[in-house]
Amino acid sequence: MGAFGAKPAGQSLNGPCDFVAFWAAGRLARQGEAPAAYVNTAMLTAEDHVRQAHGLHLLWLYPPPAFLLAWPASILPFPVAFPVWIVALILASVFILRNAGLPWPVIAAASFSPAALLNTDLGQVGLFAGALLMSGILLADRAPVAAGAMFSALIFKPQAAILAPVVLLARSRWDGILCGAIGGVLLSLLATALCGLEAWWRFYTLALPSMHYILSEPFPHHAPPVAASDELYGISVFWMFRSLGAGIAASWAAQFVTSAISAGLCWRAWRRPVREPVALCAFTMCLSLLATPYGYMYDLCGVSIAVGALIYQTGRLAAADILLWSWPVLGLIIAFHFFVEITPVVLALTAWRAARVNAAGRNQR
Repeated sequence: MGAFGAKPAGQSLNGPCDFVAFWAAGRLARQGEAPAAYVNTAMLTAEDHVRQAHGLHLLWLYPPPAFLLAWPASILPFPVAFPVWIVALILASVFILRNAGLPWPVIAAASFSPAALLNTDLGQVGLFAGALLMSGILLADRAPVAAGAMFSALIFKPQAAILAPVVLLARSRWDGILCGAIGGVLLSLLATALCGLEAWWRFYTLALPSMHYILSEPFPHHAPPVAASDELYGISVFWMFRSLGAGIAASWAAQFVTSAISAGLCWRAWRRPVREPVALCAFTMCLSLLATPYGYMYDLCGVSIAVGALIYQTGRLAAADILLWSWPVLGLIIAFHFFVEITPVVLALTAWRAARVNAAGRNQR
């Protein structure tokens, strides 16, 4: 499920565990068979001895740099590796956020937000990716090189950083852009050295078509089996239109228009003097999720961090904040019972709230 767009395999304490795919792909990489992770039969075999009897197959659809995470994660036996993976990602996220200047109450609240708890239960990387993106955006003006480095680290999940180049370009932070480009190239070269060029070929010829197929699947409008629940966890404009009965072409058109508007609004906001960095960051985080066609509920971790910081800074709890914070619970209830995905509406409301705070701060100055 999620970034590899696959089906539940193995079990966490309370349900499907996406970490199975990380662990199995890392195991193949350590055996010198990284390209095989993109082959379903090879992954099925690699996952076999950690799968529950009723577990289902997970695909590996991450780009080769993601092996840099999966490789060390697979060294320990799965029962030990899973909790170590969770703790390591949480600690790394805390370290990143703290070094970006976020206060401890915000970090603590973000680590135990509904989105983060869902992410932890699935063994996903949403909190870690959200921490990198949030910190990079916060540092874009005052430490652009560090921001570029954090954005480049998101190469393992590139859709999370879809608007990161817009931020740096709008601020004319060429050193940050250069650092991000160099960092992305270095991580790609390291992944190639570990996994070989064939891993890239398999990613483009097998993984990307599989991701497109997942996006093109009909949105379920009745109680689905567990193996068909990916779309119900989705948060994109594309999936929202699919859930409302739109065809693939119309849904892609809506997503393209939304992505273009999001990029334009991001550019416009960052071209102006930055007066309220936290509000502008929350605004950008929401736009980033609106801009990507491939996002899941646990990807709301980054926005939860930004909203927590906004609440802490303003001392006000708005209705949009409450809605966004609880949406991983409310959204899944709506999706699984009414078979409609309306997360983009909640993201738009949160973006509007952040934009108002940013505008008010600018007017006061």
